[in-house]
Parts: sequence; C-alpha cells; structure tokens
Amino acid sequence: MPGTEFKNQVDNLMNILFGAGVASHATIIEQINYLVFLRSLSKKDDSAMILDSSAEKIFSGVEYAKSDAGFYLFLKCHDSEKTAEKILEKGIAVTPGTVFGGYENFIRISLTQPLELLTPALKIIEEEIR
Repeated sequence: MPGTEFKNQVDNLMNILFGAGVASHATIIEQINYLVFLRSLSKKDDSAMILDSSAEKIFSGVEYAKSDAGFYLFLKCHDSEKTAEKILEKGIAVTPGTVFGGYENFIRISLTQPLELLTPALKIIEEEIR
C-alpha cells in the first residue's frame, strides 16, 4: 500500500492539474501515468546507452537492426519461429520477426529489463542464434 508521502505527491499533482483546468479524474489519471512513464524513460536512457554498447559487444559479428521504437533490437537468425521457441524453452521471451513484416529471419528482443537481468539473457540468446 502506498505511503503517506506518495499520497501527498499524488494529491499535489491533482491540485496542480485541477488548477490548470483539468476537471476529469480520468484525464488526471492519464496525465499522472504519462508523467510516471516519462520519468521511467529518463531512468532508462542511461541504461540504454550502457546496454547498447553491451549488446554490440555480445552480438559482435551478428547482423542486427535497431528499432526506431527505442528499446528493441532485431537479431538475424536462420528461422525466427524456431529460434524464438528454443529461446522461450530457456525462459526468455522474444518475438519472431515474422510478426513485424520484413523481418522474417530476425527475432525481436526487448531491452526494457534491468541490466542485471538482461546481460545473462542476452548471452543465452547469443548462444541460440550463432
């Protein structure tokens, strides 16, 4: 259950938004969610820069494409469906590139987990695609 400090912060945000003319509770909740999302992105920017260089080292020699969406990486493999299944058997979820069109021989990995979880996962993925 959220602490008193958190509740006070939410109350303050609600007062600011009401003062700015936002009267709908649903809109206020959307705005607060958006602010939380922006804050999480700023924290992930630092991790993304570190992760980007880590991924380049781990996947050296493997063809890959960076996603315009940010925290996704498409890795070249022989058969995206079978490769995704093999990786899933090891407890790591990736998406076959066939879902995205134009990436039939790629898998898409999400780089949104903390580095301490991603680094060993990336090594397991690397073993499967080589």
